[in-house]
Amino acid sequence: MKSFVEALKDNSQAALERHRAHFPSDTELSLQVLKGHLLIEELVRELVDARLADPKALEGESGTSFNCHQMICLAEALTSNAKELPWTWKATKKLNAMRNKLAHRLDYAMLQKDVDAFTTFCVKEQPDIEEDMVAVGIPQNHLFESCIMSISTALVAFRG
Repeated sequence: MKSFVEALKDNSQAALERHRAHFPSDTELSLQVLKGHLLIEELVRELVDARLADPKALEGESGTSFNCHQMICLAEALTSNAKELPWTWKATKKLNAMRNKLAHRLDYAMLQKDVDAFTTFCVKEQPDIEEDMVAVGIPQNHLFESCIMSISTALVAFRG
């Protein structure tokens, strides 16, 4: 498998540009979690659409809707090379759970602790995250942002 930086260069320039356009690097953590989640959710839904023969059949009056967790599971099930980076799916589910807590609590006192647990998990599973992100211009002290970008890159690579 290609290194992370090679995959980024080959497969995810659009994800990097989208990330730079929409991720609020220098704002409060809750907004970073919400926007980071939206970026990832869009990529998950695009991945599913790319794998389906007729994605439009899921839309409209007679279609159905899937929540984000269901879409993550579906994307993983539809992706033939999903086992190459299994941490990506676990991290995406953790991010979704964190976003759900944030969206349903006016005062989410555990946000920093949950973000720290999320970033610790990502770095444990993908130790070169920080180094790779510095290579694409994300500051070294922006670990949460680096994790979001790393997941984005993997999802774009899975989409092909």
